[in-house]
Amino acid sequence: MTDPANDDREPDFAAAASVHDIDYWREHPDVLSVELVDLDDDPADPSIGLAFYLRDDEPDVVETDFADIRSQKPSRPPDIELSGEGLMDDDFWLRSPRLEFVQMMQEPPDEAVPDGWWMVQLWLKTVVN
Repeated sequence: MTDPANDDREPDFAAAASVHDIDYWREHPDVLSVELVDLDDDPADPSIGLAFYLRDDEPDVVETDFADIRSQKPSRPPDIELSGEGLMDDDFWLRSPRLEFVQMMQEPPDEAVPDGWWMVQLWLKTVVN
């Protein structure tokens, strides 16, 4: 398996994210690699840019035990927030490791945002930031 950072492969998707330890994504069954990328920083809203490279092969099926995912949003702020352009498969977030709760929003393409956009908030069983 080659390192996407060392070849000409484009990332599968990019995201603006709240500041967190990106090593968290190494546990995700779909993620081959994740890299920090430059963002236009807003000092009032610190965030990082991430480029995700997904595995080419079918990832191992990871059964999410929905009994372990809370049905109500925790009272604390999310541990990780991500957003980006395009459409995302909700299952990607549900396979996120150590997931306690997830809140997803997705808007289809329109005139203002031709590719659509998505946002997700993740609450983790173990805080990573």
